[in-house]
Amino acid sequence: MKALGRTRVRVVFVSRPEGVPKWPSIHLDPHQRAGHLREEVTRRLPEVEFVGWDVATSPEEMAKVAEKLGSEEGLVVFNLGSSWELDPILDKGLPTIIVNDPLLFGGAGMVSHSQRIREKGAKAVVVSTTDWEELDRKFRLLHAVSCLKRAKFLSVGMDCGDSYEVMGARVERVSVEELNSAYEEVDEGDAREVARGWIEGAEAVVEPSEEEVVRSARMYLAMKRLMDDRDAVGIAIDCLGLFYAGRLPAYPCLGFSQIDDEPETVSACEDDIVSLLTKLVVKLVTGKPSFLSEPDMDSSR
Repeated sequence: MKALGRTRVRVVFVSRPEGVPKWPSIHLDPHQRAGHLREEVTRRLPEVEFVGWDVATSPEEMAKVAEKLGSEEGLVVFNLGSSWELDPILDKGLPTIIVNDPLLFGGAGMVSHSQRIREKGAKAVVVSTTDWEELDRKFRLLHAVSCLKRAKFLSVGMDCGDSYEVMGARVERVSVEELNSAYEEVDEGDAREVARGWIEGAEAVVEPSEEEVVRSARMYLAMKRLMDDRDAVGIAIDCLGLFYAGRLPAYPCLGFSQIDDEPETVSACEDDIVSLLTKLVVKLVTGKPSFLSEPDMDSSR
């Protein structure tokens, strides 16, 4: 998402040096292997700025890497060969992905790393895979965590209230009067064009009249204007309460669906901020939209 910027992640390679007995081989040159992996990493995930590329072959070198950490928002550690505990960098408290190099073919080191993570309560996960797509998803987790701290969401409820933060994200309260003012300022021709696209793209229009769809399109454009004006990536509205209180001129549901289909924005009904943040994380990690639902079950079936 362009509005959220890139995430700065330091990459570290750890292994005992060449010529020292280790898994997978005494002859493994960690610097050469790190070079091969760097070529692969740098051509992936433009939303992540990978930096550092340190190769640590001793505890002393690992301590020096830890001292370098500054503006990074996450860490990726490639475990290339038999290595030691990662305490110096785990102690920094950064979200960390520890990758077991496929050439290692051994899990002993990863077991010890997992144990240290649990003991220290570190913000880290361990992954051992030959699938780069799986690694991409893990790397996107670092991006998602970082983006939450930079994101702004809009909340339109029964009462305006004060703005606040959730998991580092700013939730800015907006009055329903401001939303309705934006609704009134929407050009009707623009709304009809959006509505026409929805109607023509639908398999069938079963219940609403064309005018009701146009009103929904006006609400969508009003929401988009508020988000653009306030540099927000998401919006949540207490739609049920406000509509039945006679304070909304149209339901925002069709607009929510359109916002979720767009690559850089998310939405949530019933002013559900927790779901709004979750939908952003899902979109950042998977690249796909998600949806809200209140599922019912028929226990007789």
